[in-house]
Amino acid sequence: YKLKYFLEPKQVSPPKARNTINANVLHHLANAGMSPSYDKQDLFIGKMPKRQKSWSDEEDRMDLLSNIALFKDFSGELLQAITDSFHLRELKPEEVLFNQGDDGDSLFVLVEGLLEVSSQVEDEKRHLSFLRPGSFLGEMALLTGEKRSADVTSSTESLVGELTKESIMSLATENPEVLNKMTAVVAKRRLKNKEMWATSTKSHDEAVQQEEKSLMARVINFFFGNK
Repeated sequence: YKLKYFLEPKQVSPPKARNTINANVLHHLANAGMSPSYDKQDLFIGKMPKRQKSWSDEEDRMDLLSNIALFKDFSGELLQAITDSFHLRELKPEEVLFNQGDDGDSLFVLVEGLLEVSSQVEDEKRHLSFLRPGSFLGEMALLTGEKRSADVTSSTESLVGELTKESIMSLATENPEVLNKMTAVVAKRRLKNKEMWATSTKSHDEAVQQEEKSLMARVINFFFGNK
């Protein structure tokens, strides 16, 4: 493959642009379980490691999921359970994953491709960000039943993995730490997005603990009601 790109020399130097583009290409390949080809000769004494990994292979999928921030602290047993509940879904260019205000109770992980996040503000569609492979989204819908907060559209052919409330519920019944671990990661992310500690007199750790406690109460209510 050849990658062709354009840049504004006044805004970014060619070497810096080349480095940024190469870094993003390698990031996409790594999250897709692929390694770039180059002239080489390797000698292995023993079992040769896999050059390429596939999300359709259960063992590879488990290994690749372990690199996703949301699941990094999961034990092997929990990660295996998540892997078994992980369903792949292909998206075409310009296909809508979900719209702002939609109901939903599932979380998505971007495996391959590029997703655009946008929001409707006063009848105007505003671009918010692009999501790269390894990103997760829809976590508040999964954990609390909150409506989708933005529009998400596939910019290219993309592959996403989906985890539903039903699958997480069955795991949480036997392993409550599933919800605890996921809530902890999401609480830190929400706090970072809101930058609450920037104007708060509380320390960062105190702010995280408060956010996590508040979010966990909503999670428990959504999954187990008043039990």
